[in-house]
Amino acid sequence: MSRISDAVKADHALITEAYHAISSAEPQDRHSLRNKFIWALDRYLRVEDLVLTPALEQHLASHGHQRRQRLSDDFESINSKLRHMQRFDPAQESFNSSLHAIWVDLQPHVLEEERSDLHRLEDNISETESTELSNKYNRIKDMLQKPYGKDGAPDSRILTAILEMPRQDLIVKLGLTELLSDAFSLHEDTNTEDTQPRNNKEELIIVSTIGDNDPIDPRNWPLAARCKNIAILFFLIFAQGYSAGAESMANADIAKEYGVDSALEALSTAMYLFAPVIAPIAGGFIIADPYLGWHWTEWVTLVISGTAFLVSFLFLPETYLPKLLDWKAEHLRRLTNDQRYVSAHAQNLRQKSFAQRLRTRLSLPLKFIHTESVITVLGVYLILLYTLLFTFLSGFDQIFRQAHDLDEGQTGACFGALAAGATSFMLTVPGLYLWACRREARLASSTQDANATLEPEFRLFPGFVAGPLLPAALFWLGWTDVEMIPMWSVLGACFLFGLVLMALYTSSYGYIVDSYGVHAGSALSAITMLRYIIAGGMALGTRPLFTVLGFGVKWTMTILGCVAVVLAPAPFVFWKMGPKLRKRSAYAISPCEK
Repeated sequence: MSRISDAVKADHALITEAYHAISSAEPQDRHSLRNKFIWALDRYLRVEDLVLTPALEQHLASHGHQRRQRLSDDFESINSKLRHMQRFDPAQESFNSSLHAIWVDLQPHVLEEERSDLHRLEDNISETESTELSNKYNRIKDMLQKPYGKDGAPDSRILTAILEMPRQDLIVKLGLTELLSDAFSLHEDTNTEDTQPRNNKEELIIVSTIGDNDPIDPRNWPLAARCKNIAILFFLIFAQGYSAGAESMANADIAKEYGVDSALEALSTAMYLFAPVIAPIAGGFIIADPYLGWHWTEWVTLVISGTAFLVSFLFLPETYLPKLLDWKAEHLRRLTNDQRYVSAHAQNLRQKSFAQRLRTRLSLPLKFIHTESVITVLGVYLILLYTLLFTFLSGFDQIFRQAHDLDEGQTGACFGALAAGATSFMLTVPGLYLWACRREARLASSTQDANATLEPEFRLFPGFVAGPLLPAALFWLGWTDVEMIPMWSVLGACFLFGLVLMALYTSSYGYIVDSYGVHAGSALSAITMLRYIIAGGMALGTRPLFTVLGFGVKWTMTILGCVAVVLAPAPFVFWKMGPKLRKRSAYAISPCEK
């Protein structure tokens, strides 16, 4: 028969061994041993608290015995000392003092007499009950240990989160609600009145995160899980953009087949956020194939979109932290039979009806358009940028097919220059992020404020360089798109155009997000609404510049370049005027409010 006393004895020996190993080790060798000791002790404390203490209280009390003081009775004190010890460098004397203080509490409990209660318990219960108790003890211990291997321990970040994790959170995270339901109710309170759901609205218990290392926070999930989620989001965005760009090389064929003007067919491209530059590469070769034609661009789009939907539906988890806290509160309500557990998000939702929330959210973007100076000014800037983009893309076949006599597949492949430019800027993002972190650290050091953050205008730095380069790219393309100049010159201009446009978009949207915080979604919605309505329509009107009005590539790009010259100082204007515009806003935030 599996005996609970034997399992506890083995754990006591493991804790004692871990203590002697760390106390006798050289300071430079203590880092890994520290986590192993803390983990062994904290794991035992939690299993004893969840299984042994409730069982002893129930069975010994029923036989008139007084149970001995157990280690988990000092759980909060020992847990606090463990958290304290983890913050120290093992080479410091303060670490030795903290370790010794824990051993003073620990030593009396790892003696043989400590297990006398367990022997008495085993004598008073049946073999079946003893086996069930031992299995429960070992099962919970194995569930705690499983992620780290047989003899492993969590890293410092995860260990900190575990040490800070409340008892109820651990039960919910491990899925132990049913397994421990009896023990939990006995250990928490044996009052009969607690068998009824408690619903005291005046004493709500707000469920929140348990610190910066809370494992429920998606930002603290394992790196592999976060990378997987980001990859799925990238795939979704790719599928959305592919549907806009796949048929962009077939505008003339589609217009001819359906008997509409080519300017009207360009609406299919102008309706999207940013017609990607990958889709036309594939779309051009599909259209050029006589056995496929432009219809197959739609079928390929359907396959990609359907795959993206299935992948996201099956493998993309909920990552919205307020919603995760809603679920956590629901688990705690079922676990404790206490209806007072509620998240701050759910509490806010209860204060307004669905109709009120819908009315507020739908009207907020419209309100932003006519009340927020930042949105109005930046919206005009982005509308003009998107007009340049749509006009540029709608004339792509004119740029390469007239001067260089390329077919649809070859023309589509030229979109690779745009893709390379956009990708080149994205490769600089990690460097920009590290630069921002260093600037923020210097700011915190100079202001003696650990929470100091940079102004949103800091996001505009890429625009300072990209703004003047945008007209250069357009003039370069327009005045070198002739037969006597090699096509590589035009491709170089396209590369530069893709790079600077991505830099301007990234800096502009980053500025909006940093400026409006929790209201960034509404701010971006307002910008998007203006862009779709105005920029899409203007793109339709500029399409005839290449054909009907006879301007050709040279003068159309010259006109666009002149517009870009006017827009070039915009990032510098926002740098100067941005703080004043945000101060007049009812929704924009300052760095101290982030």
